[in-house]
Amino acid sequence: MPTTTGDHTFTYPDEGDTGWFTVWETLAQAITNHLDNLVDVQIDTIEDSNDNELLKFASVASAVNFINITNAATGNGPTIASAGDDTNVDLAITPKAAGQLVLDGLNWPTADGTNGQILQTNGSGQLSFVTGGGGGETNTASNVGVGGVSVFKQKTGVDLEFNSINAASSKISVALDAGNNEVDIDIGTLNVSDLSDTTITGAAKGDIIVYNGSAWVDVTVGTNDHVLTADSAEAAGVKWASVSGGGGGSIAYIETVTGTSVTSLESVGWDTTTYDSFFIEFYNLQPITDNVQTQIRLTDDAGSTFEQGASDYEWYVNADGSAAESDAADTHMSFINSAEWGNVTSPSEGLTGYMHVIDAGNSSNLTNIVGAYQGRDNEANTVVGRYAGRYNTASDIDGIQISAASGSMSGTLYVYGVKRS
Repeated sequence: MPTTTGDHTFTYPDEGDTGWFTVWETLAQAITNHLDNLVDVQIDTIEDSNDNELLKFASVASAVNFINITNAATGNGPTIASAGDDTNVDLAITPKAAGQLVLDGLNWPTADGTNGQILQTNGSGQLSFVTGGGGGETNTASNVGVGGVSVFKQKTGVDLEFNSINAASSKISVALDAGNNEVDIDIGTLNVSDLSDTTITGAAKGDIIVYNGSAWVDVTVGTNDHVLTADSAEAAGVKWASVSGGGGGSIAYIETVTGTSVTSLESVGWDTTTYDSFFIEFYNLQPITDNVQTQIRLTDDAGSTFEQGASDYEWYVNADGSAAESDAADTHMSFINSAEWGNVTSPSEGLTGYMHVIDAGNSSNLTNIVGAYQGRDNEANTVVGRYAGRYNTASDIDGIQISAASGSMSGTLYVYGVKRS
């Protein structure tokens, strides 16, 4: 097939001439070669099959930006995009005169709206700019709680207005925790005087706060050893008063002393300025060795030493079913017959009782001890006994020691202080 370029003149052969087919074949090849080498096509107008304008082009001098029209495969849409030498190239679409831009059946406004306006449709394909709130929902806010203070104030135009949260007291702080989108309300340390209905003036040590029926008030501390009593005649409803009946005496718990397999049980450091005597309950006293004597010694120096001179004590023990035991001059006092105190290997053999240490804090009188006990002896017999004794020197006694004559022991002491008035 010959290659044809440039301008050519074709002479059609007579009908029936066999060269006819060769001519047309040559012409078709020439057109193909022109199209293959087509690089620059200058077109002003594209017309339809009726010679009417279908698409018209206009140009500017030294143009560098243009439009790309790209087709697409199945499942994708073709595109119209701006292109050119500039980095950023707009794509301008301008209707003629009062005409409108219509995209997918929606008529767009031909002019810009004012600041803050929004785009609205009329439901029939016409878009326009309107002032916000001119259509759609009208929103507001409200407080739905039964009690409390309203946080929402009002709606002004499109603005929802809320009341601020204020700390009405110096004891309360309000802070914005922006990082967590929270308002933090913190209550500091409160005193009774911070309460709005409390009247406190010159509060002092020992004062108490009571409610008088309408407000909290201060009741000043009473006199030493007085007790708080109810009295409807008083404005506060209560008053401090001395203890009536029984001479005003009292008994107070001091401590519990417990030991297991110990050399002794000791309670020392007694407050002899507050208490006149001391009362001790002993519970389940048991020795390690059978048939040993119990020993009581006293101290006047908080347990640094326990008095044990050869004639410091005298004592007497009388148990049902056993001969009485006594000693007028001994290194200790005893309160259980030696034949009755059983071995700890039999838990039922423990003895329980009490002792009263009289005039312990009176250095002008001798300190006496009286008491009683019951339990089981080393032969599992029930025993009941009474005892008494004294320390033969007037002294300010402030402690006691209970031990076995030999070996260790176990048990518990409950110690109380007794005040006569």
